[in-house]
Amino acid sequence: MRILMVAACPFPANRGTPSRILRMAEALSLRNHQVHVVSYHINDSSIGMNNSLNIHRIKPFFNYDKMEPGPSFKKPFLDFLLAMKIVQVARKENIEIIHAHHIEGLVSSIIAAKMLRIPLIYDAHVHVTNELEIFGVFANESFGKKVTLFFEKMFVYRANAIVAVSAELGEILSSFGYPQAKIWVVPTGTNLEHFRNKTNSEDKMKIKESLGLSEKEPLVMYTGTITPYQGLEHLINSMDILLRKVPSAKLVIIGGGSIEKYSKLCDDKKISESVIFTDEKPFNEIPSLLSIADVAVSPRTEASGIPQKLTNYMAAGIPIVSFKGSAKILEHRKTGYIVENEDVEGFAGGIRELIENIELHDELAKNALEEVEKFTWPNLVQKCEDIYLKVKM
Repeated sequence: MRILMVAACPFPANRGTPSRILRMAEALSLRNHQVHVVSYHINDSSIGMNNSLNIHRIKPFFNYDKMEPGPSFKKPFLDFLLAMKIVQVARKENIEIIHAHHIEGLVSSIIAAKMLRIPLIYDAHVHVTNELEIFGVFANESFGKKVTLFFEKMFVYRANAIVAVSAELGEILSSFGYPQAKIWVVPTGTNLEHFRNKTNSEDKMKIKESLGLSEKEPLVMYTGTITPYQGLEHLINSMDILLRKVPSAKLVIIGGGSIEKYSKLCDDKKISESVIFTDEKPFNEIPSLLSIADVAVSPRTEASGIPQKLTNYMAAGIPIVSFKGSAKILEHRKTGYIVENEDVEGFAGGIRELIENIELHDELAKNALEEVEKFTWPNLVQKCEDIYLKVKM
């Protein structure tokens, strides 16, 4: 089948949305589909891609080079260029299915889908209106929020089918009045082989030394973007509490973004020596870095989708402490340790318990590793194939 994936974002890039698009496209390509990806002009060149993918980029727009997520007044212009490129590629390559990711991808695909009569799949990663509220674009119950919700509903109805990353998000989209029978849940997958722990003891020690760590310090790790919605302020407050009981513990925060606010918070709490910030690391280095962690954390309190970091942590075999809002695929004290949103004392308590209770630590890691086998891309894209066949009928 000739499939066009729409990536209204940097592609590839070391964060959730571009990663989902890349791994889904690669898995479909390995199943002998001809996959074309239309994306923005910018990318992270350190991320390897399957050579079978056909990448089509828009022309550079002014000096736009924003790699991190979030709104920008320049994006509508990029999305207009994207829409034109989608029409061009869809016509030239005789595309059979357009699979558009995020609302910008959906909007950019509507012209091509209607003009060329191609079935359009909307891959919904988030509830867009709530996401913009989290980014501070407008206040709760504001006029701006109501207008955004109106347009979100209007555009969603242009899709022939919806792929939602979680059952919760599927229910939200169904509440718009979109037919439940046309909504399928395909969670974000992971690459088990990529995250299998192949790092030997000597290499682990070298990684710790490069971070200024000793062998015996309990290590808590966060990987992901450094932005307010990720809940890093809660994480640092939890670390402050944890250090009163486990003074030797260290927190390593790995990700791209401005650390100034969070570094100052560590200074104010006098815990800077226990918190290490590193730059964003290439995706192929993340498994080795996770291999030295005792506990992995997801401090985000709101996520209608499934954070990519969760499946990565699970695949790496590291027990997880997560706030409830971002723990969609975890079960408390079975595949993860779930804490009520913003309960920083409970979050610190969960980390401490996993550090001190080796039996629970190992059980959660083992169970999560077994559970994440359901979230491998070769399995998940078979569901995508079923959806494609149904919308083509």
